Formats: sequence, C-alpha cells, structure tokens
Amino acid sequence: MGPMGEQRRGLPVFEYRDRLLDTIEAEAVTVVEGETGSGKTTQVPQYIMEDAARLGITANIIVAQPRRISAISVAERVAAERGETVGGNVGYTIRLESKATSNTRLLFCTTGILLKRMEEDTDLLNITHVFVDEVHERSIESDFLLMVLRDLIPKRPADKPLKVVLMSATLDATLFHDYFWGAPSVKFPGRTFPVTELYLEDAMEVTRHCVRGNEDWCKKGNSGGAGGRGGRGGFGGGGGFGGGGDRFRSNPADDPFMIPLFERDDEYLALHEISERYREYSQTVQQNLTKIDPHAINYDLVVDTIAWLSDLPSPEHAKSYLRGSRPRYSDQDPHQDTTSSAILVFLPGIKEISNLQELLLRSPFFRQPGAADWILPLHSTIPPEDQRLCFQRPPPGVRKVVLATNIAETAITIDDVAFVVDTGRMRENRYDPARRMSSLEDVPVSMANARQRRGRAGRVREGVAVHLFTRHRHDFARPAQEPEVRRVPLEQLVLRIRALDYPGTAGEVLARLVEPPDPEAVDRAVDELVSLEALQIDTDGRENMTALGVHLSTLPVDCRIGKLILLGAMFGVADDALTIAATLSYRSPFQSPMAKREEADRAKMRFATAHSDHLTALNAYKQVNALGSTRYSFCRDNFLSIKTLQTIGGLKRQLLELLSAAGFVRSGLRTRAVEALGRRRDGSDGVALALEGGIQDRFDRGRSRGGPLPGDWECDECRFHNFARNERCRQCGAPRPNDPTPARPSWDPHEEKKEEDEYTSWTQSDDEPEDENTQPILKALLAAALFPQMVTVEDANKGGKKGKGKGKPNPKLRGREEGGRKPEDVALHPSCVAARTLAEISSKYLVYHERVKTTRVYVRDATPVSPYALILFGGGGVELEDTAGGESVLRLDGWLGFRCNRRDHGLVMELREVLDKIMRNKIEHPQSEFCGGAVGIIGAVKAILEMDEDGAAISQGRESFHNLGMIKEEENSKIAFERLVQSSNNGRGKRKRKRG
Repeated sequence: MGPMGEQRRGLPVFEYRDRLLDTIEAEAVTVVEGETGSGKTTQVPQYIMEDAARLGITANIIVAQPRRISAISVAERVAAERGETVGGNVGYTIRLESKATSNTRLLFCTTGILLKRMEEDTDLLNITHVFVDEVHERSIESDFLLMVLRDLIPKRPADKPLKVVLMSATLDATLFHDYFWGAPSVKFPGRTFPVTELYLEDAMEVTRHCVRGNEDWCKKGNSGGAGGRGGRGGFGGGGGFGGGGDRFRSNPADDPFMIPLFERDDEYLALHEISERYREYSQTVQQNLTKIDPHAINYDLVVDTIAWLSDLPSPEHAKSYLRGSRPRYSDQDPHQDTTSSAILVFLPGIKEISNLQELLLRSPFFRQPGAADWILPLHSTIPPEDQRLCFQRPPPGVRKVVLATNIAETAITIDDVAFVVDTGRMRENRYDPARRMSSLEDVPVSMANARQRRGRAGRVREGVAVHLFTRHRHDFARPAQEPEVRRVPLEQLVLRIRALDYPGTAGEVLARLVEPPDPEAVDRAVDELVSLEALQIDTDGRENMTALGVHLSTLPVDCRIGKLILLGAMFGVADDALTIAATLSYRSPFQSPMAKREEADRAKMRFATAHSDHLTALNAYKQVNALGSTRYSFCRDNFLSIKTLQTIGGLKRQLLELLSAAGFVRSGLRTRAVEALGRRRDGSDGVALALEGGIQDRFDRGRSRGGPLPGDWECDECRFHNFARNERCRQCGAPRPNDPTPARPSWDPHEEKKEEDEYTSWTQSDDEPEDENTQPILKALLAAALFPQMVTVEDANKGGKKGKGKGKPNPKLRGREEGGRKPEDVALHPSCVAARTLAEISSKYLVYHERVKTTRVYVRDATPVSPYALILFGGGGVELEDTAGGESVLRLDGWLGFRCNRRDHGLVMELREVLDKIMRNKIEHPQSEFCGGAVGIIGAVKAILEMDEDGAAISQGRESFHNLGMIKEEENSKIAFERLVQSSNNGRGKRKRKRG
C-alpha cells in the first residue's frame, strides 16, 4: 500500500475495503457515505486501482471534484501515498493546468472538465470508473453530470461497462438510491472527535446575555410575545428556519398560528408558550427569546460568545455548562496556553464580517498586544496569498479568530480550530426568471450546513460548536440547500445540452434531472439564447444551435462573455476583449482590505477610465502587463492582486487557443507557446505578441503566422482544422476518422510576400495598434454582448436630489420595463466606478454584467455606452415609427426609442443591416478573411463611434430629441457616410503599422 500503508490502514474506510470492492464490481452505481475524516476520497479510487493491478486488468478512473483546489490537493495526497509524483499514474486536470499523461490511470478533475471532455468523447469508452465526489453540494454541473452518466450506463457495451460511484459525507441516500435504479449504499463512520453542541438558549444562559429590546436585532413594532405575521423574512412559522424563501415542513402559506404548537416557530409563540418550551432556562433567556428577530444577527451576543469560549481552559470544559453547573477553574495550570485553539465564526457575507471585526477590535478582550492582528477575515474575494495567514499559528498567548463565510464549510480546513460560532445565516443565490434577476438572499442555514459547520470543530481534537439559533429551529430546518439548478440562470446548461446533441427540447432533457428546475426558468433560458442568436427554434419546436451557439458552447465562460470574445476578435480588439472577458469570468484584480478600504478605493480610482468598470480593470491589467520586475511592488502599492492578474493572463491564453482553434484568429496558437513567447520577449502575457504573429520557429515549426502541429487533423466533412486531442470536429461534430487527413496550413507560404491592398492590410494582424483608441469600439461590443442588460440614467445632468452632504446630483437609475410592470429602481453597486461619477456621465445608458438583489437591487460591472453603440450593435429588432415634425423614432427591441431625422433613418437601418450580415458571415465562416467592402464598413463604424465619443457625430442638446440626432443636419447622409468610409481608409489608425 505504498510508503504510507500504515496510515492508510488506520483510516475508518479500510475496514470496508472488501465490501466496497465487491459492491462496486457487482453494481453499475454505488453510493458511498463516508463521514468527514473517513478517507473515502483518497482511498476508494486507490482500492479500485490496486485491485485491478492484482487481477492484471486495466482500470482508467476519473474522479470529478467540485473545486479546483480539491482536485489538486487530493491528487497530490494520493500520489504521495503511493510514493509517486503527480503526473504519472495519478494526475489532475483543471482549467489552465494539467498534470496528466496518456499513462495516467487515476485522474482527478473538476466536474466542468469532465463534462467538456464528454462533449467530444460522449461514451467514455476508455474509462472504467467515474467517481463523483461531494454530490451533496448539488451544484448545477454535478446534477447534470449525474443525468449524463445515468443515460450513458445502459449505452455502454456489455464487455465495457461503466461503473459510477457517488461519494459524500452528507447526502440524501434515498434520493440517489431511487434515481439510480435502487443503487446500494455503503456507509461508514469518520474519524472526528466529539463536539459539544450549544444553541442560542445555551449561549444566552452561559454568557448571561440580556436583550434590552431596542437593538437592531430585535423585533420591530412589538416588545415581545408572539411575533407578528411576516417579520423580516415573511412567515417564519410552520416549523421553518426563518423566512426569506425557506422551505417548511408544513405549508408556508398556512397561517403560522394554525400550526400545531410543538411545531410552531419560536417567532410565533407568546411569552407563556416560550416559557413552557424553555422552562429549563432562566427568565432572562425566556424574555430574550420573545424580543429577538430570528432573521437578524445579534452582534453583541456573538462578541460575548467569542469572549466566553476564549475563557474556557479547554473545549472539554464546555460540557459542564450543559449540566447546569458554573465551575471555577482555580486549579488551572498557570503555564497552560489556553489560546492554542482557534475560533471559527460563520457569517453570511463580507459586510457582516466587517461589522463583527470592528466590534471585536473595540472589545476589551482583544486589546492585548498582537490580538488585533489575529482577527482574520476569510471569504472568496480575499486573494489566496492573504488567506494563508488563517492557516498559520498565532504567537503564544494570542487567540486566533477567523471570521468566514460558508467557504470554510467544506472548501478549506483550518487544522487548529476547536471552537465554532455559527450565526445560522448564509448567502444563497436565487434567480427569478420572470424578472431576469439574480438575487443574493440572506437565508437560514439548512441542517446539512449546520452539520458541516459543527464538524469543523472536531477535526483535530474535541471541540465546541455554538449555534446562535434555537435547537427547535435547528430541528425543523430544511434538510439541505435547494439544488443549484433551481437557483441560477440556465443558459449555459441549455447550450451544453445542445452541444451534447441530446434529443428533445431543453425542458424535456432537464426534466430528467435528479430534481428538475422550474419549467419557466428553462423557457426563459431558451428565450435568452434565441435573443442572443445562439439558438433557433424550428416550426416543429426543435431547438437548433446556430453557428454562434456552436462557438459559444466551446468557450468555458458565460455566453454573453463568450459573445464579447468573438466580437473582439472580429473587430480587431481581441487582446482587450480577452482581458475584459477573463476578468469577468474570474474576479476583479482590485483588492479592498478592510483596514485600508478608503486607501484602496483611491488607488482604484487612479485607474478609472470612461466611468467603466470593464475598462478600468482593463487599464489596470495593461499597466501591470507592460511592467517587468517592478510589477510586484506596483501591485502592492496600488492594491492589485498579482495572483489574480496572473490567473487572468492564464485565462486569456486558454481562450485565445480556443479562438485560434475556431479560426477567429491566426491558427496554431497554443497556450504554452503563447506563455513562453511573452516570458521570453517582454514578460507580458504573450497574447498581443501572438496576435501580431510573434510565434516563431521554436513554437510552431517556423510558421510565423501559426500552423498545424503533428497529430492535428482536418475534418473530411467541413475541412475544419482540429487539434490532435479532439475526438470530434469542433465545427460540425463529426467523429474523428481512424485515419484522419493531416491538417494543412491555412495560408500559402508562396503568397507571403505578395503586395496587399488597402483593405486586406487592415486584417493582416488580429489586433489593433497600441496607439489606437480602442475604447469606443470596446464599449460598443460590450453593448452588443450584454444587451438588453441595460439601465437608463434619469436626470443625470439636471441636479436631482442632493447626495448626503456631498452637494452633488444624485441621479436615478431605471431598469427595463417588462411584462407591463413599471421600470424598477436600481442602484449601482458601491464598488462600481460609475457609482462615484454618475452625475458626470454624458451618456444616459449603462450596460452591466450582473444584476443582484441584496438589501436593494444593484447592478455590477457597468459601462456607459453611446446611443450609436446601442443602435448599431444592440440586440433585437429595430422598428421605425413616424412622428410629426419630420422626425422618426427608431424603436430598438420594442422598448428603447431614439429620435432621428427622417431622411437619415434609411442610412441607419442600412448600416445596421450590413453590419449584421458581416458579423453573421464571419461567425459562420470564421476562417475567411473580410472582403474589402466589409473592411470599409467596419472602418466607417469605428469612425462613427470615435466621433460619437468626441461628441462630433451627434447633437444631443435639443429638447425635441429624445436622445440624439443621428448625423449633423447640415450634412447629407450619403455624403457623410462616404466621408466616414473614406476617413477609415485614409487613416484614423485603421491601417496596421508594421512593427520592427
């Protein structure tokens, strides 16, 4: 069993080794329930591989993990247990990184990587076993993978069966048992230490906490007794764990006062009923429970609880409090360090972490030297390099307190935690398909979440978990989180269904999931993809992917971000578009430490440009990318995460390779070659250099414009160039032939030195010169990709209401009017650049990437766009409405109106129609060059956008115009158009300069 055989034999799962092997061999699907610390993730796949070696047969195993960090860490652990290095028999593959070879027999990968592989290798004929780990998390990808595997199992040949193993520490075994035809379950205990559980009533008792009744966490409108109907989160009764969309064992629509008393929530009990339920507790606790709002966080109690835990000599002493005694620890060893165990506090989000951190810093308990340095926030936006402090040991005499979101439930383990404080709240993504809006709701934790949090205290020693909600609320909480497929938009999932060529509509396919999504959400996703022109619906109702949909399905990003990437390549701004896309797909490079938030905000505004979050992030990235060895100090000084920027660079290279494979940029661009090129030349990410044709002999066999490598093949059906690893054609889906035609260069070397004309020289390079202003076209492409995700600014330059103490205008934002509903009031998220400069923005339109609801409706990642950008690039149809006075109204997508001179509307409609044809043709034939006429049109469009940016092309000042006059009235439309085309040909940065 390798060099760590003794340790492996000591794991709880080892006693079940033979039973596991027998069950997996006999059954198509096996459910493995192993508690935390049992060894299931590292050992069960090894048992399969070791048994296959003993029998002299081959086992090819894939283990799908929900997170990249898990795939890497488990692969490294398993390889170490076998005395091997990662990349041999044991390997991993995640986005941007792979340590695996053709000899790898046990591959750990993310769920998304496995699904992407199945788009090309649908039957997985070379795979014998697929493990799906942490299935209880019910991510949208894992639920879909289960359906795909369920469909695949009966299709496999009898002599090549596929074995599927589902693993989790906490799952609904009955649900998966029924879904997989009665799949058997093997269950075994974990290796954890006892955890003493305390609940809200216990915490109030031991800390002697008193609620006065006027605090923020008290019920509003009454001083105790039965809580009113609704409260902060809707009805809290029915045995539920609060409101906010929680599910109850009884019908939540019922009157809570009609629910049996034993099941009714504390919020709806009178004082005498509270006294009876909690008769073992003091009158102070009983009165507290009638006053508190169960949906709010009692920060004072959290601080008191942390102080009480910090005073315990050891976790074991907490048991005495449960017996009602109040021991004194006068016999405590004065030399014993009682601070060696860390306290982990679970909070819903960054705001709550910040609030509690400030209170703790003011607490007398944390005023001793060094204590404040070990109150550590932990959430997803904190860079990995800053998270490391949470895993380190504090100096003797100092208590470490980690304030975390649910990222600390399963994704990471802090090995010195012995105390957990659970506020009982979490943020959960929800999606309202009717309003096309995601919301980040503050909801109570489920039983499964509470169990995971409690388990964090017993990983390395006996521990204590204090849940700041009553035991009654815990016992009647929802068993688990609702599956993600019921809480998020489904566009990407629908595209994946079409890419896998599943028969039937998306709704029919998704109805076969473990727990299907709302049909309305599926219909909305299909409608969105049709609007995006990624899907077409036949007269018989069949959903077919368009050429755009095919390309979007190959890009591992949101479909709107994918559209931005493709448009960026078409319009010569691929490098910038890739940067924006990678940033949106990953995270912002800007850091905002709680202790230096104002300083960090000022640093961010130094990069601000065009009032745009997208262009501000692009500006920061480009400045760092242009630096050499000084970039590290530059990032420190400007609150930029170098790790995030490096990840963005890696994503850019991966997306560039996919663009190259699809034919939108020069062929033969590979991620590793581009990275090496940048490192060798100037330390940049290499993308701009590769787009300019900088890949040299060392990387592509002497083809400076790229070219095929050994093993690349050409599809016999559509002549598309595919990489050696592709099992199916990326263009038409045809399977790879047994003896494929080798791919040929997409260019003729004998024609290399032919003179190029004015038009084709514009497309010779795949990106713009450095000195060209790309902002106007980038903003237009953002409008094309994100539309109709747009808000309008009302009274932006008319003073409006004054901001608090600022004396500045406070314009309003309005969302789109849909379904006859009044346009919704929205706000820019405080992190947006435009939130500080909204009154200064000349355009009244902002497109955004995300709309969320927290305390109110916010839009994030916003960019102001001009009317021209919307008219020429906005999605949906355009209709013309005549009005009095020689003007017309161009109605975009049925709701957005622009007034223009009637004699100019023909030019606008014609230009938009021609532009649509150019883009559609390029999408359908990405490897073809633009013809001269197309180049002229694109040049004219760029010139229009640049003039619009400068204010030269439009006249917005007349009250009679709703938005703009399209062309100066004194100029004839055709003459203006001809001049624009001419200017695009004669200069304005459209002809590519040769680089030395």
